[in-house]
Amino acid sequence: MSQISKGKRSAMKGTGFSIENPADAVGAAAFYTVAQIAMRWGISERQVHRYVASGQLIATRFGRSVRVSADEVARFEASVTGGK
Repeated sequence: MSQISKGKRSAMKGTGFSIENPADAVGAAAFYTVAQIAMRWGISERQVHRYVASGQLIATRFGRSVRVSADEVARFEASVTGGK
């Protein structure tokens, strides 16, 4: 059984990629996965997909993967919290 199939958290362990802030990864584009956003906001992955489908959250597709830029996450969080 591969490390990826054991769980999302263990797949990223030791990769230098921070779940809290993907921009911390050296040389990597700053994008969050749906799972990372769901964990960050304490909601389901399905709810994140609903935000994307409704146009409230702008996502980018990389093949079959859906990613959201760190700038878009910050914009969405500011709009929900009133800019605080």
